[in-house]
Amino acid sequence: MAWQDKKGHFTNEENDGKECLHDIKSLENKYNSDIPKEQINTKKENKSIIHIDFNKDNVLPELNSKDLIKLGVKKNKKVLLKKQIIDINENKHNDVEKSDIPWLIGETLYNSDDIIKGKNKTNNYYSFIKLMEKKDKKGNKMFGVVLLDINETNDYFEIVHWHWVRQRSKKSI
Repeated sequence: MAWQDKKGHFTNEENDGKECLHDIKSLENKYNSDIPKEQINTKKENKSIIHIDFNKDNVLPELNSKDLIKLGVKKNKKVLLKKQIIDINENKHNDVEKSDIPWLIGETLYNSDDIIKGKNKTNNYYSFIKLMEKKDKKGNKMFGVVLLDINETNDYFEIVHWHWVRQRSKKSI
């Protein structure tokens, strides 16, 4: 699990928050060198439990290495959630309850079922999609969607927005 300390760094629970989570290179060094690199890169870390401070910019953990392959990105970066985006999303997608936002973003970004390139070919937007336990009025499970800008010239991958969609709306993504 990943937890955010007072300085905004993500830490793992096992060390009581005293050590920052490392990048994928240092994680690879922890494994026995006999393990093939392919297995290390596909091993999923549990980063889906995140904390968001709604009053400031938040820096979230890096993406899972297997998702980088899907995105065609070579360099992993931390994910930035700007305060401005939090405010915009609160007005634009008020169907997402504030208490659900960390769960929706965490599960969708770090445990996605699908990643889809945006329709606009001039931007670097990708939709991360995850079937969630949230249900619509008819009792059907909803999909969490997080739109992420993976522009490699930026210092971070940046969250553009998030929302819920039903099965039929998922097809339009």
